[in-house]
Amino acid sequence: MTAYTMSVAPANIVVAGKNCDMYETHSFVGHTDDGYVGGGGAAYADARSTGAFGGVGDDYVAIGQNYSGGTYNVLRGFFKFDTSGIPDTATIVQVNLVATVYADNTATDFDVQIVKQDWSADVPLDSHYDAAFDGCLSGTADDNIWRSTSGISNTTYTSGNLSTAWVSKTGYTYYSLRSSRDVANTAPSGAEVIYLVSQNYATAAYRPTLRVAYRQAHAYTMAVAVANITIAGQAINMKKALRMAVTAQNFTLAGQALTMKKALHMAVSAKNFVLAGHAVDLIYVSGGGGVTYIGTLLFNSWNGLGMGQLGR
Repeated sequence: MTAYTMSVAPANIVVAGKNCDMYETHSFVGHTDDGYVGGGGAAYADARSTGAFGGVGDDYVAIGQNYSGGTYNVLRGFFKFDTSGIPDTATIVQVNLVATVYADNTATDFDVQIVKQDWSADVPLDSHYDAAFDGCLSGTADDNIWRSTSGISNTTYTSGNLSTAWVSKTGYTYYSLRSSRDVANTAPSGAEVIYLVSQNYATAAYRPTLRVAYRQAHAYTMAVAVANITIAGQAINMKKALRMAVTAQNFTLAGQALTMKKALHMAVSAKNFVLAGHAVDLIYVSGGGGVTYIGTLLFNSWNGLGMGQLGR
């Protein structure tokens, strides 16, 4: 279990699966260093190869290509997120980029690719246009795109799942964004540019975030107040749950293997409390009140019940 604090108060809560798992999700905000870099020229090859201008501190980040009045422009975007708040011991299980459309100017649609580009050496962008621009094109695409511009509107969208290995636990996590048509070296014949809200935008709710879900070894507090709670799975592990408090009409833990180790304080106020599994193991469940329950306490195990230092 991973959540330091889990507090739930609906009518019923059910957790069921082959392996029951719990993790916490955090949204990390962008940075005012975010921006975009563009190249331009009468020749598409020149526009695509040399970054010469850009925008840092604007309300938006531009991605895509354009052709107008005999000039080609190629635009690539840059985001960074302070993910140093992720504990070093955490296991990252899911990563998604969340961004809001500022404006859509796409006569031709394309995929907005997310690139694993560490552009830390190119901060500030307006002093390193070409290096950041080239690095975006040559960088490795992440596991999923942000989305296609087809059918897009001015709202917030979430990318597919990204690489968990790329996220930094000690500092900033860097990404760049590019057009799939830019990567394919396909020259534009008109407008194909998308503008995403940047960290500099006035309304914080629309700014980009990196949503990261991660798992930790210890669940320090689990508090549940519901009519019925059921946790069911092939393997249920509760290790070092330092405080687990449950108030429910019925509380059921059911699984092929149910293990509770060093649950230092487990308090249950329920009409019926059932532990059922192929193997039920309670090891060193103790604390201020040991195991506290109200009503019927039932241990049901097909393969024996192991109890060591239960209560006092």
